[in-house]
Amino acid sequence: MLKITWDEIENLKSSGKWMVRFSNDGVSHDGFKWNQIGEWTEAPDWNTKPVCSGGLFGQNLNGSGYCKPGSRFEFCEIDLLVKVDGEKVKTNKARILAVNETAFEVAVIFGFKGSLDLRDYAHPLPASLTSDCL
Repeated sequence: MLKITWDEIENLKSSGKWMVRFSNDGVSHDGFKWNQIGEWTEAPDWNTKPVCSGGLFGQNLNGSGYCKPGSRFEFCEIDLLVKVDGEKVKTNKARILAVNETAFEVAVIFGFKGSLDLRDYAHPLPASLTSDCL
């Protein structure tokens, strides 16, 4: 499932306004519920401080060392970008554009090489992310 065209994906790639994340079917930390795929979700506690509070969190090329586990992998377009400890990013609002296998495809195209916690993820991984060594 992809809620954006491939041409729009190219524009998003050059802007850097994207992140990947895990959730449990749209439910994240402390039970926060994201809007449906393709709809913007706003952080109710947004602040611009580079700390682990006050925003919607994920990873991109600016922060890719920490993520919470979840059952659904999500690729998101974001509005503002704040780096947090070089491990993650936060934003004031985001919209999920792709999930699971399609989200992984887009993340690979974007050059994402972060650290992902896959313990709760039960979907197949794309062939480009698997090997006999895993």
